[in-house]
Amino acid sequence: MLMRMFWRKRQDAKKTAEGLHLAGFEESELGRVLDLIRSCATQSEAVVPYGARSFRAAHLSPGSHPERDITLLMRRRHAVGVSLMSTKRQYLAGGRAYLEVLYVEPRYPGPSPIRALVETAKEKLLTDLPLEGMFTFLDDRTMRAEQSYLEDMGFSRLRRCRYLVFSPPPDYPRPRFPEGFRLVRDVIPGKEREIAARFNEAFMPPSLIPAVPENFRPLPGDVWLIPDGALFLYDGHELAGCVQVLRHYEGRTAMTFVARLGVVAGYRGRGLGRQLLRAAIAMGREHGFESVKLTVYSDTPDAEHIYRSEGFSEHSCTSELSWSWGDGNASSTPSL
Repeated sequence: MLMRMFWRKRQDAKKTAEGLHLAGFEESELGRVLDLIRSCATQSEAVVPYGARSFRAAHLSPGSHPERDITLLMRRRHAVGVSLMSTKRQYLAGGRAYLEVLYVEPRYPGPSPIRALVETAKEKLLTDLPLEGMFTFLDDRTMRAEQSYLEDMGFSRLRRCRYLVFSPPPDYPRPRFPEGFRLVRDVIPGKEREIAARFNEAFMPPSLIPAVPENFRPLPGDVWLIPDGALFLYDGHELAGCVQVLRHYEGRTAMTFVARLGVVAGYRGRGLGRQLLRAAIAMGREHGFESVKLTVYSDTPDAEHIYRSEGFSEHSCTSELSWSWGDGNASSTPSL
């Protein structure tokens, strides 16, 4: 065994999915818990490729308890579902916790473990966390299988999120900005507060939670953050746009991840977003990444049009779901 577990049976989990139970652990065993998660499937290597100290800094707020916020759903001695109730400051600012489903056994013979994970998270929220609700992302396969269940639980779908990928050809164009514009490649460490403020100025869709300095603070053993990955576009001294370049993993393959691409309202419609995208791709190539991945939401069709016209295609699709106090009745929530 990878760790010493303190098993405790839970009646609600057993009723939701026969033969499943929750595993308890001590805070000192977080590193071994992460080893267990990594051993579940290759896809989880992209989720938790670092140790306990970095995991805590990336996902948990100061004073939180991993043994409370991480749910391990077991069948005998095998993990069939793992979720995390993330309480980082950027989520708390919106009054909600983020239920991150780290792993679900794709071939589990029975009701999806997602039900037990969701019910456990809702119980924790109601009893332990003084928040207004929670949100989560679930893939299309899970949504199709569990739509009626999620409606009954009081979840509403806010929007769809598409993951797009692209492998640029050797002759992919480099960025070309209009005369008078300059692209500044900023080093993040030590300037996290200033970097967060600038990103919020240029990139703030109404449906997103504002960036906070913790979003840009490098972690011990961080595998995603590129220290000089913040790109800002200026027209003279005026901020016109921004984009962040991150390192992303599909299994063990590293690739560019484009995030927080935005253009200030007064500068839109001039092709600057397309050029910022090309600048991010060029930077990824400097780091040796051959492929690019990004997310686009259903409430930003203009951005999706740009990405697809550059050659991006759909990799996968998820839905963002929200549950809040007062949404306990299915009749009070929009249809999924």
